Parts: sequence; structure tokens; C-alpha cells
Amino acid sequence: MDNLIEIDFNYIYVTHNGVKVSIAQHRDPDPLATKFQEVGIGEPNAFMPIIRYGSTLTELIDALQEAQSRIDYKVYKGDLWHDECETEI
Repeated sequence: MDNLIEIDFNYIYVTHNGVKVSIAQHRDPDPLATKFQEVGIGEPNAFMPIIRYGSTLTELIDALQEAQSRIDYKVYKGDLWHDECETEI
């Protein structure tokens, strides 16, 4: 049991036009060992779109703006996601 790795999970939940957006950061106990950082769109599930971001404020803002654009341009409809190139949703 002593060699179990503890992971710290940080979540922020917001909505945009009624669509859930989650901002996540998962880290090891070492504060410099971030496992991953991501923005998820929609209801949490195995198929939700994920946008990964790096360690800078600019990368986080870019990921949030991409999520906002996907929602604004109706790439998301209910629980279904559509390719951004499709003309009909």
C-alpha cells in the first residue's frame, strides 16, 4: 500500500448557452508533475469532446475559446457532436 500514487484532481464546472463545460487538471503529489489538463464539453462521459491545453494562461484561454466556438457554432447538439465541416446539424 505504500507505493500507491495519489493523484490530485481539480475541476471547475461552468456552462455556456446551457452546455456544460468542465475544466480539469490532474496532478501527481509533485507540484511540477501535471498529468493532464483539459476542457471537456457536454455531459461527462467516455465520448465527450476533450480539448487539451498546456501550462500557460494563453493555452488555457485558447482551449476555452475553442470550446466556446464549438458550442456557439452548433457543433454540439444535445448529446451528439458533429464534425465542424458538416453543413447540416
